[in-house]
Amino acid sequence: MRAPVAVLALHEARDTARNRSVLVYAAAFALLCGATAYGGVAAARYVGGEIGFGPTAAALVDLVVLFIPLLALVVGTMSLARDRERGNVAYLVALPMTLGDVVTAKLAGVGVAMTIVVCAGFGAAAAICAAVGVGGDASGFLAFAGETWLLALVMGALGVLIATVVRRAPAALGVAIGTWLALT
Repeated sequence: MRAPVAVLALHEARDTARNRSVLVYAAAFALLCGATAYGGVAAARYVGGEIGFGPTAAALVDLVVLFIPLLALVVGTMSLARDRERGNVAYLVALPMTLGDVVTAKLAGVGVAMTIVVCAGFGAAAAICAAVGVGGDASGFLAFAGETWLLALVMGALGVLIATVVRRAPAALGVAIGTWLALT
């Protein structure tokens, strides 16, 4: 990676990590995952079902399938679309950078955002499981967390792709939501 691209990618990652909306999304996903894990453990104890990380991961599937792709598409789309409308992309391309360099940096920022969200959600679920005494093999749970992270990265990249094709931010957001509806 060339030095200017690395600097821009680091800037995007830092801005994304400090973005309030990303932190709110991470907190909301963590709250939902924690509540789902706690509810799943409580229900399993009530009916005498299996208690462990596997059933907890299974309980999180619906939440992940709905929440993560929508969030990643929106974050990816808006990361590039807003900067394009503000003229930041034109400014960066006027420097010794290409549009591909800018997109690469945006992808790094989206990757950081999705990493924060996924780690917050699955970390909260794992903390709840540990707090209520769930034991056993967590490898399936960790594998599901990794797969969720990959899903988030792919959907974020799709969002950035949508923003490269659709010029205006509101239209790009509409296409991203339509894409989420079609894929879900």
